[in-house]
Amino acid sequence: MPPKGSKVGHRNMGTRACPPTTEVPCIQKILTQVRVWRAEGLNTDQPTLTIWEGVIPYLTEDAVGVTLSAVRAFGAEQSQLVLHYIERRRIESRTIWHVAASRFGEPLRFGWDPAALPGWLRSCGFELVSDRDDDDLARELFPAGVASTFRFQGAGGRIAVATPRPSKDGRGP
Repeated sequence: MPPKGSKVGHRNMGTRACPPTTEVPCIQKILTQVRVWRAEGLNTDQPTLTIWEGVIPYLTEDAVGVTLSAVRAFGAEQSQLVLHYIERRRIESRTIWHVAASRFGEPLRFGWDPAALPGWLRSCGFELVSDRDDDDLARELFPAGVASTFRFQGAGGRIAVATPRPSKDGRGP
């Protein structure tokens, strides 16, 4: 294991590969929780739906990679991962919402460039199924009168859906 506090992967946000699941100390905490869930009845041979909402922007790039590796480790072939993220350009633009969040102790740290997300997920053992922004989802889900009257400008939020990529042994990348 690397020394405590060491960095995993490259600092080029949005293009690095996921860390190996055995080399990051905090992955052990996640995998311990998975063992608890298994003891309580989670069957990792059955499809699992993992919803990861409202967390990614507040994590470091390393923490995102570690978590994705853990989710892949316990997801069966037909599992799905739904994740919410904020576009990297929006995080870097430091909107009033992002500045306010930082002042209240919730700085936004990580986001993907949507074009980089498919490769990033592949490096973690997933295949991107869909990736849609706030505006697109609002136009589809709100009644026509609402969607055409208001211009929805969120914080650059996106909802992506991914599935595990098969491997030779049927598990992991």
